[in-house]
Amino acid sequence: MRLSFCSALIFICMANVTARAQHQQMSLWFPFNGKARFLLGANLPWYNGYRGLDLAPYRGSKTIASVAYVIPKKQPWLTGRFGVGTDVQRPSVSIQPGSTGFNAEGIEAQFRDMQAIGIHVLRWFIGDDGRAFLLFDQNENCTGIDPVGLENLDRVMALAEANQVYLVPVLLNFRFISGDRLLRFEDGSAGPDHADVIRDSEKRRKLIENFIQPLVKRYSKSNSVLYWEIMNEAGNVVEGVDTATGFRMGRQKKVAVPETFGSGRVSITEMRRFLNETYDAIKSVDQEHMIMPSGLARPWELPLVVGQVKADLFGAHYKDDGSDYDRIEPVAAIQSQLKQTYGLVLDKPLVMTEGPSQLSRHLQDYLNGAYSGGWAGYFPWSYYGLIGVNDMKRYPHVNVSRSGDPNVEFYKAFNQLHADAVSLGK
Repeated sequence: MRLSFCSALIFICMANVTARAQHQQMSLWFPFNGKARFLLGANLPWYNGYRGLDLAPYRGSKTIASVAYVIPKKQPWLTGRFGVGTDVQRPSVSIQPGSTGFNAEGIEAQFRDMQAIGIHVLRWFIGDDGRAFLLFDQNENCTGIDPVGLENLDRVMALAEANQVYLVPVLLNFRFISGDRLLRFEDGSAGPDHADVIRDSEKRRKLIENFIQPLVKRYSKSNSVLYWEIMNEAGNVVEGVDTATGFRMGRQKKVAVPETFGSGRVSITEMRRFLNETYDAIKSVDQEHMIMPSGLARPWELPLVVGQVKADLFGAHYKDDGSDYDRIEPVAAIQSQLKQTYGLVLDKPLVMTEGPSQLSRHLQDYLNGAYSGGWAGYFPWSYYGLIGVNDMKRYPHVNVSRSGDPNVEFYKAFNQLHADAVSLGK
């Protein structure tokens, strides 16, 4: 029988997976119902391009001109100048206070699609950068959670359970601390930072007690939550040196795409304090679910948390554009480097929390490398990328996968071939 190009490509990729599977280190896979599991998931990370406005209404007073205003990467000196750059949403569609992108029917259709593809876990940015869902007073004290957002999240939890898709609620994004230069208001200003909320002990206490604890408690018995993640890419907004190990973070080493970040930063000590206090607060109301402090931007950032921050599992990305595909390290190598360089022991599961979603950008290398290299799971960025649409754009229709798409077919084939390892069936 003659194979199509797409079928032949998937066959070759899957054969490669099988050949390398004998090297996998299952001891560090995710513990689930008494068995070790490889988490086959995806990032949403927001619904239909609303970036943090997908569950709760926008609570700000200024009209948002663009949720994704992109500055040319070759001209970072233009950062901050009003009118320079490109709105991903063309033509631009402004967002008024009180608007939200919540669409239960669309989310349900996507959950059904995810179940059919074999996406067992979905990583979703719940609090994002604080533009919605969290409530603040005029002094940046967190006073609670938006009630409409909670009602909508209740619906999402029920839809996830009905379609056997587990959620990883990411409580905050790093842009909560840095601010967001991708966001532009009509007056030309960018998304504000909330670094003081993490630095100031009283503001931090109110954030934990009025947002994180009640949210976690509400879903502590939920069958839809797989584990909690405190902050996406926390290392992006940390600066300083750990005097005990010599580990260095911030502008002295590898600042990632600084032209899209705001100026807010915290010290290593401040970030670790926040993550540890949040871990304790979550455990005080939820002993059922595991906690990841952060899906870090790269494995080299792991010394920020390993041995220093309370955690049940860890996470790290590789580049979303696939350019690091030839450098994907097995967990054993990462463990060895941490031990030799910093005297740290990585003895908990490590999930590859972001990576490419396209075969043309080495999806197969990342997924195969994670599976055979002892990683505890792989979440492509993003579900939208996997089905072939831009996750920053808002669409008038509901996007789901198309039959025969090579990326989706590869993902499906992987799911079917390794059903015993990836299944989280209830």
